Amino acid sequence: MITRQLVKKSLSIFISLSLLLTMVLNVSIVQADESKRLLLNPSLEETESASAGWDQLGAANWSVWKPTGNPVVSISEDAAHTGNYGLKISSEENGRAAVSQDVSVIGGKTYQLSTWLKTEDIVSGQGARIRVVLYEGSQQLDLLYSNRLTGTHDWTQIKMDVKVPVHADSIRVQLFFETGTGVAMFDDVSLELINPAQSISIEQSEIVLKEQETALLNAIVDPADTSSSISWSSTNETVATVENGIVTGISVGEAMITVSTDNGLSASSHVKVTKNDNEEAPAIEGLDLNPKELNLESGEIRLLKANMTPKNADAETLVWRSSNEEVALIQNGFVEAVSAGTATITVETEDGRVKSESQITVQAVALDEYDQLRKRWENQITSLDYFDGSNERMAEVIKNKTKTAEAIWKSMVKNENRTYLWTEFASKDNSADIRANYRNITAMAHVFTNEHSSLYRNPALLEDMLSALEWLYQNQYNENIIQYSNWWNWEIGVPNELNNIMVLLYDYMDKETVHRYLSVVDHFQPDPTKSGATTPERYREAFGANRIDVSKVVGVRGVIVKDTDKIAAARDALSQTFENVTEGNGFYKDGSFVQHENIAYNGSYGIVLIEGLTELLELLSESTWDVKDPKVNNVYEWIENAYEPFMYKGALMDMVRGRAISRSFLQDHVAGHTIIKSVIRMAQFAPEPFAEKYEKMAKYWLQEDTFLDYLENAGNFRDMTLAKQLLDNPNVTARGDLDFHKTFAAMDRVVHRKPGYAFGISMYSSRIQNYEDMNDENRKGWYTGDGMTYLYNADLGQYSDDFWPTVDPYRMPGTTVDTTIRADGSGEHTSSETWVGGSTLNDRFGSTGMSYIGWNSSLTAKKSWFMFNDEIVALGTGITSGEERNIETIVENRKIRDDASNKLVINGEAPDLNNGTDQKLAAEWAHLEGNVQGADIGYYFPEGKTLTVKKEERTGAWKDINYTEPADPIKRAYATMWFDHGVKPENDTYSYVLLPGRSQEQTEEYAKQPDIQILRNDSAVQAVQEVKENMIGANFWNDEKQTVGPLTVYQKASVTMQETDGILDIAVSDPTMENEGRVIIEVAGEMSKVLEADENVKVKQVDGKIKLEINVDQAQGETFTTKLQMKDQSSEPIKSGIKIQANGHIDLPKNLELGKKLHIQSKWTSGKNNSLIGDASIHITPSGLQLDLKEASLVQLDEATAEIKAKARDKNGKVFEVILFMNISSAQLSTLILDDDGQVVLDIKDQAFRGSMKIK
Repeated sequence: MITRQLVKKSLSIFISLSLLLTMVLNVSIVQADESKRLLLNPSLEETESASAGWDQLGAANWSVWKPTGNPVVSISEDAAHTGNYGLKISSEENGRAAVSQDVSVIGGKTYQLSTWLKTEDIVSGQGARIRVVLYEGSQQLDLLYSNRLTGTHDWTQIKMDVKVPVHADSIRVQLFFETGTGVAMFDDVSLELINPAQSISIEQSEIVLKEQETALLNAIVDPADTSSSISWSSTNETVATVENGIVTGISVGEAMITVSTDNGLSASSHVKVTKNDNEEAPAIEGLDLNPKELNLESGEIRLLKANMTPKNADAETLVWRSSNEEVALIQNGFVEAVSAGTATITVETEDGRVKSESQITVQAVALDEYDQLRKRWENQITSLDYFDGSNERMAEVIKNKTKTAEAIWKSMVKNENRTYLWTEFASKDNSADIRANYRNITAMAHVFTNEHSSLYRNPALLEDMLSALEWLYQNQYNENIIQYSNWWNWEIGVPNELNNIMVLLYDYMDKETVHRYLSVVDHFQPDPTKSGATTPERYREAFGANRIDVSKVVGVRGVIVKDTDKIAAARDALSQTFENVTEGNGFYKDGSFVQHENIAYNGSYGIVLIEGLTELLELLSESTWDVKDPKVNNVYEWIENAYEPFMYKGALMDMVRGRAISRSFLQDHVAGHTIIKSVIRMAQFAPEPFAEKYEKMAKYWLQEDTFLDYLENAGNFRDMTLAKQLLDNPNVTARGDLDFHKTFAAMDRVVHRKPGYAFGISMYSSRIQNYEDMNDENRKGWYTGDGMTYLYNADLGQYSDDFWPTVDPYRMPGTTVDTTIRADGSGEHTSSETWVGGSTLNDRFGSTGMSYIGWNSSLTAKKSWFMFNDEIVALGTGITSGEERNIETIVENRKIRDDASNKLVINGEAPDLNNGTDQKLAAEWAHLEGNVQGADIGYYFPEGKTLTVKKEERTGAWKDINYTEPADPIKRAYATMWFDHGVKPENDTYSYVLLPGRSQEQTEEYAKQPDIQILRNDSAVQAVQEVKENMIGANFWNDEKQTVGPLTVYQKASVTMQETDGILDIAVSDPTMENEGRVIIEVAGEMSKVLEADENVKVKQVDGKIKLEINVDQAQGETFTTKLQMKDQSSEPIKSGIKIQANGHIDLPKNLELGKKLHIQSKWTSGKNNSLIGDASIHITPSGLQLDLKEASLVQLDEATAEIKAKARDKNGKVFEVILFMNISSAQLSTLILDDDGQVVLDIKDQAFRGSMKIK
């Protein structure tokens, strides 16, 4: 607070501040003049003869590029803004052109680039604008764009700030005419080195003044020598004025004083002006109540205005009366129509000396179906029917909403000559600010109409809201304004807010005004099946989430204005979204949801779709416009197919949330709660068995989310009530953990769920984009689609609690990356590769692969993941790059406790990592202690490669990844592990195994006796066998015959198979989605019958092998499964003659000769409890002992596992280590005989060998 003592110092401080500002302004002017020399010929006055793309006359030092069509590019007198010449680009047919100049810049500095631009009849998606290309040497880093102009515009100055990355050394300035037709004229280009303000604040957050007093507010700008100018403003100049920081109290009331920089920063101070004790409020001498006459319908409410003479008289002494309260009620100026009749409303002074009257006539009107639906929508958005005054949380919600609305109201500019409503939303070229204005009014309308709020029916608040609505109609949102910036705000964002405001204030406004405002909505969004109604060049079909959004806009508006055709059109438009799509936007059969044509978006736009659809289905249910389309049942299936897999204990997986991961207010648990809300709502009207399933899964999420309490964070009273009822309902049993695997082929995502953990993979291909950067969001999402892996466990806050602004964006787990420095927002693209996807076995296990090409790099790799019951195996091969930069594969990048106390152990030792530096260690296994119990992770490294490990504290801000977010610094600690493949690697490899939930001891034991064996890891095949699970996963990269174990495949494919109790399950897919024919596979062995097979699968028994032909034409990456009953091939023991001596040597039979074969298992077919088949043999050759395992593979038996290790010495004295892994049932233990000499005689039944061999 500030008092009058500070006022005495105002004059001297003001003089000092004025001098300082003058100095800063002078410095800025000099700096600007000097910096204009950065561009050569910026005024375009220096001309040259036409050449190299120029038509007619050219501009010196500028070059022309025409990638599309043949636009006319010339220097013309017609295009001069000042001087004699300007640049003119015109195209009668679709054309694209740019005029460019390269400029050296200083890394880490900020430049302001501007041009004057005039357009005529431009029809183009991107129009005319400036483009900046950032370079480091010859390497392109990023593309930056200014705002664009389309259509016809007079000379307009376009400005953009260019923040140059530290490592960049040059930029290319391009005056751009994007693909389209029309005319663009550019002139007076300027490039200036600036020193923009980074922050601004006011030393005093609040001051109190009496009328006519003054005080100085002290603005603090960083840096102090900024080139940015500052300006001051008051939200209500009838209360307080400000000039150069000096505030003067005018009349009793409150106002916000704001100081702003020219680059968009601002800070505010709250000013309260109190009554001057030396002046008493004058007595009321006259009253004039307006309007004098008022005709209302029952239920309507209007504010009567009592104008006092003099204006500064004390209004608190007024008394209000109604002559007939059965007809009209009056309270604090609000008259409410009750029933038919007339009444006189009187306002007078307490002594009755002065008064005024208004005549009220009420017509009784019954609520029709439109009104009932409007009331239903009002309750959906307010949920006041569910308010419980005894519920402390609900009371707190209203208190918080009131506090927020009050702050919005105070900061609203109320001056008659205002040019904006809120300082922070003063932009004239950003449509998001228009929506923000309406959102603020929505927030105020909610508390104004809430009888439990202290702002309920506040007369001044209503007057200010109605005034703001009219200002917006006149200045920002009407039929005569041409759409600019983001179309979504014009056609969806603002209409949604305006619809809701009209519903909330419906009874307080005349119908003519309501219809006038909503006619603008109909202007921008008249058709629920289309977008772009006012932009013919972009008029298009609306799909996916946008279809739901526009349907809601049209439908709710139809309800308000009572337009049955619009409501019916909105209902009918929904049907398109009920159908699963095969390309583009929408839901796919496999549960994928795609928006923006190629972005995985279940968790963002998908939420918008399901939330909006739920709202509309509820709104229209049991009405004239009820949804009858039978395909609506698809919607109920989406919950199980498209949302449940991505929900982990209340959190929604980030790999399907796109750029929404960069929003601080929408971290994964908050997003997950939106799903919970929608699922519970749908359970209220969904048919069985869906409703029961919804309740079970929602109850599980509510109970398991110990990170973010749903009831404590819900803001809707209905949602609170329904969730509480569900939790208290003993008849609903929570679902429990999922045991589940699913490949979402249509959006390059994979989910693997087991009790205690969930694992996700995020990839991209020729079909799906790597990541999305839009609207300055997700600026560092570069590698989030490059095979990034997510591991969810008991640490429920791993990806919440500020993970995204603090994690190293260059080292995302699972990725193989080029370590080049990246510019924000760079590298959005699809790959040229199609082999991305995998196979799913019995909905529980799976194999996934990604043929990877790096962005702006020659980096290539083949990456695979094999997901079993309690381990995930990751393989990489063909890692090759030609640039002089290190290539890394990131094993882990995990957020740990803030003090970094989590124990990280490598091979049983805990290296000292407290200094934050990298350490390279030979690693066979590793273990990372979790942040909470149950969150430990083990790691096994089959190849024993050198691993780089690091612990570090990282500092970041949400603004780093989303320019609209707060800049407050946040610190978090991380443990990171990666393989360094070095510079210019050629066909390098990696392998590691994730062991979720394993303790240090369990991880070490696993490393000694791993359950997995890598069968192949090369450019043709990546394959792993899981001995215990009796399973093989294999990815075949080429259209050529390749064999691994008992499996032979002839085309590109992903295969996962398992044998259990003589039943062989095989899962096959074509991840490329390009095979228009068949995938042919062969499995050595014999079957007795086909138990199950998808209709696309043909099964044959040919020459001791099972042949499968799978038709994958138009399969879209779908997995096809086959279930076979294998033959029992039991037989008498076969004497091998192999003896393992006590000293570890293996004695071979004396009768063996060179070149002969000793079959360790001659047929090796399946037995009663056994699975895969193959042929393993030892060859005695002139070069020594050879072990042939080309067709051998793993199998699993029920009871016992034996491991035999021995040194084998051939006849030439060469020593080999032979290891036999054997699974043996109790019925076969007799085949191991210890004879009298202490030698083990290995008598092998055909089905007794159940394992693998390897030779070192």
